[in-house]
Amino acid sequence: MEAKRLMALDYHASGHHHLIWDVEKVSDERLEVYSVDRIDWKRVSKIYVPHRTPTECMIQWTTQEHPKINKTPWSVSENRKLIELVLKNGLYGNWEKIAVELGTNRTVSQCFSHYQSQASRQKAKRRWTKTEDRLLKVVIKSLGPRNWQQIAHIVGDRTGSQCLQRWTKALDPAIRRSRWVQEEDHVLKNAVQVYGLGNWRLVQKHIPGRTDMQCRERWVNVLDPDLNHSKFESEEMEKLHNMVNEQGPKWSMLAQHFPGRTDNQLLRAWKNHVLEIEKGLCLLEPSYESTSLHESEQYNRSEPVSPSQSVPADEEPHAPITSKKPSRKPTLAKSKRGGVVKRSRKN
Repeated sequence: MEAKRLMALDYHASGHHHLIWDVEKVSDERLEVYSVDRIDWKRVSKIYVPHRTPTECMIQWTTQEHPKINKTPWSVSENRKLIELVLKNGLYGNWEKIAVELGTNRTVSQCFSHYQSQASRQKAKRRWTKTEDRLLKVVIKSLGPRNWQQIAHIVGDRTGSQCLQRWTKALDPAIRRSRWVQEEDHVLKNAVQVYGLGNWRLVQKHIPGRTDMQCRERWVNVLDPDLNHSKFESEEMEKLHNMVNEQGPKWSMLAQHFPGRTDNQLLRAWKNHVLEIEKGLCLLEPSYESTSLHESEQYNRSEPVSPSQSVPADEEPHAPITSKKPSRKPTLAKSKRGGVVKRSRKN
């Protein structure tokens, strides 16, 4: 409406009065390219959006509401070109030029926020260094495990969430790193029966010193009743041999084809298989070198993650487990040691 009004005023000022009536017939495409600098945003704010300032109206139109703005998902080619343009023009002060050269009707704010989002994801996947771990420990010792944004600012190049995850899942001295004992296993089984699979944070509260990740790993690799702990049959080994040669040592993915077997079990079976071949005890020859056992992915561990290991922040290990609903739920009570005591039901 405002663009049409200004067009009519222009025709009137230039003496082309007969064109004023044609303003209503102006195409949307022509209105869309009308200069936003000529729009009277004070008038727009006062008449159409009185609860917004002129500046807010202009920003909303140019960054959100303009019909020319490309709001489709970013394509692979767009991502690649955006990175090239940032490397060419620099990260600071050139985003308007980057948006224009990208040529896909993305706004300046879209380009900037998308690039920052991609960069943050890459940082989240970056492993923690020993220097970062030492610095995080020093900062938490000084400030306490409270203001994670402030802690992240001091550590540098990490988010508050990353620092929190690193501390609670790997560095906190309260984490127990010893082998699981029978009492802990008993508590874990009861807690899983009550809360179901997947609710590891609730389960973890009943086992002092163990993290949710440790509880999950212990269940998945050791305690799950659906696990097959028997020795690999020759048919299984032949199947594993063929799949590793075809797809590589991607243990989590391969485990989906071996019901009752975990990625850890496949890894150990493959290592034994390679040793047998080296000793001449097996006729099957793998096309993968034995040194490639750890390629492609990090395998699960039944023991807790040590502080020296680098765990990607904000990332759950391996694929999520499908929750199972227990047939009967025993009640839970916290023992003096923080454990779970299963109370029997009275008929």
